[in-house]
Amino acid sequence: MNSESLEIDGAVGLLRCAGALPCVDIAAARLNSTDACGAGLPTAIQAKARLALRLSLILILPMLSGCLSSLLPKAQDRAQYALPAPAELKTKRALPGALLVDAPSALAPLDGRDVLLKRDDGELQIMPGVAWIGPLPSLMQDLLARQIEMAGSAPAVAQSAQNYRLPLRLSSELRAFELHENGGSLKVHTQISLRLICTRNNTLLAASEPITVDAAPVPDNAVAATAALREAAGLLARQVVFWLATVDATSCTE
Repeated sequence: MNSESLEIDGAVGLLRCAGALPCVDIAAARLNSTDACGAGLPTAIQAKARLALRLSLILILPMLSGCLSSLLPKAQDRAQYALPAPAELKTKRALPGALLVDAPSALAPLDGRDVLLKRDDGELQIMPGVAWIGPLPSLMQDLLARQIEMAGSAPAVAQSAQNYRLPLRLSSELRAFELHENGGSLKVHTQISLRLICTRNNTLLAASEPITVDAAPVPDNAVAATAALREAAGLLARQVVFWLATVDATSCTE
């Protein structure tokens, strides 16, 4: 098949999608030197037919955009959720220097906006009707930074990588943030691991064991399940404050 035939095939397919040419025969529409029945067509007629087909395609483009958009999921069909505000909490021991909070690393699909459900057989599904307002690692970074700041865990807290001169950096890995099937209900499973680094010499000061927050039972509906995940995120952030209070980072600021 030559490039001209491919062009006409594509045009006819798009016209059919828009409902403008429901009965076009692609083989006949190619209009090469021989039509579908083997009869030759004059070159002038072929050119006029091709021009008419292209003009038809231009005229139905507004109809075509609606045809294609119907195949794509609409973000506005899902309720958008943020993570909770930080809790009123004061640390028992503050870090000796300012702290940069990195966005947690996360493997796909944890790095996106979908609320995830893991089935008993291991299949990951997307909870319908709900989504996070932004990428989950960014939301978690903001929550951790604000919770650490509210708790007074460091003299100053920043999220921007431009603050490279801050003496301490908190990096983390978001290992789980999902719902699990649990009989007739659901279970929340979240997990994060932490590393506190001295930026002066890139020394690892402390690394946490995986911090886990689970909750069950959770009603098997999207709104209740999302609320339970939001509550778990708040608990994770508070556990981070508690862990930082156990770390001796004085060697980084001496």
